[in-house]
Amino acid sequence: MTDPEQRLPCGTDQSALLEHIADDTPLPEHSATCPYCQAALAELRTSWATVRTATTVPTPPPAGLVSRVMSRVAAERGAGAGSMRRSDQRGTLRIDARAVVTLARVAALTVPGVQVRAGIFDDARLTLELALHRGAAFSEIEPMTRARVIAELSRSIGLPPPPVDIRIVDVW
Repeated sequence: MTDPEQRLPCGTDQSALLEHIADDTPLPEHSATCPYCQAALAELRTSWATVRTATTVPTPPPAGLVSRVMSRVAAERGAGAGSMRRSDQRGTLRIDARAVVTLARVAALTVPGVQVRAGIFDDARLTLELALHRGAAFSEIEPMTRARVIAELSRSIGLPPPPVDIRIVDVW
């Protein structure tokens, strides 16, 4: 249902007029001739011109953003990242960083109120970046998440797990 304050005296919804301006589509016949619509359109076109101008102004990324993003992408893909190895008389088992991160993500998601934003396994350390549900007890979730991740890695891989760092990066 449309907010009555958004309706013009002629009954036209102002948001519909804005959509025509934003999408640069032809106006319905009524709006093209109605004085109420024409007055609203003039106001909306002025406001929308500011929005259009703002979208053409280049905004430089914050310092270091590109290198941080590329570092995360490389870590998520396993490029240049570490691996876990187990060797015995039968040969060597190499567990790629991506597999370690995937197992850790799955384990972390078993903790209520946790979302995994990123996982990085590099230099024999595992770092999980988490978002927690608003109202969650950070002091309880952090050790619970770490314990579940360590237990799952130990069970799945059969090797001593790497140190697990937990970073809370967001709340939802």
